[in-house]
Amino acid sequence: MNINASTMNKHTGGEGAMKSEDGESLKEIVKLYYGDPTLTEDEKDSVNEMLESVEQTNFLDKCRKVVDRKDKDNLHLGKLHISKVACLVAAFCVFVMISGFVVVIRHIKEIQLVDKGNHSEVKFEYNYNPDTYSPSEIKDYHDPVWIPDGYNVIYESKGIHNYYIMYELNDSNFRISYNQAVPYGAHHFSTENGKSETVSFGEYIGEYVETDKCNYLIVTDGTYLYSLISELEDKETLIKMLD
Repeated sequence: MNINASTMNKHTGGEGAMKSEDGESLKEIVKLYYGDPTLTEDEKDSVNEMLESVEQTNFLDKCRKVVDRKDKDNLHLGKLHISKVACLVAAFCVFVMISGFVVVIRHIKEIQLVDKGNHSEVKFEYNYNPDTYSPSEIKDYHDPVWIPDGYNVIYESKGIHNYYIMYELNDSNFRISYNQAVPYGAHHFSTENGKSETVSFGEYIGEYVETDKCNYLIVTDGTYLYSLISELEDKETLIKMLD
């Protein structure tokens, strides 16, 4: 088990208080998982980090209730002890996995485009600043700050995961597609044979891609993913729409 203290989610302000015997129970659980361990200093620090992370929560109380329900169905004291340990170990591992998942939705540090042949897939690198995070649903909808002359909205859709606007240049077939999205699931763009370059402006960082058919601006402000796709406009125009 490789426990990385830097990737553990800190919980504050939760319900319940951690009793001294709770801490001892958790230490026993960790010992069981490691075997009877000889821990390095870094590993000891990581274990202490995990123990602290549940100190202000009611997590142990929930585990204890599960154990109590299991106890009622078990008449053999020898097996009862094993059942308690197994339940607590399983619950603790679930807690660690959930903590890891929560960490993943933290502030976006960087986005990268991974070439998949006829399209690119967006990958996210996160930092773990607890003061800022990417929500699972859009909380604040953001429109482009500027629209090029002659473009009009021909379609708009506000969803909980995507905010989509389609602009069209007068009555031509030239369009600009705008999308604000939460950084979950797979985000793909048809960037076959495209030339990509890293861009950074204002609060945005990301990639600009030129292809034979469209130009793409794909950036993040750390919270949401934004994309602009145009059949006509260049990088400077697309940047101006957001900056």
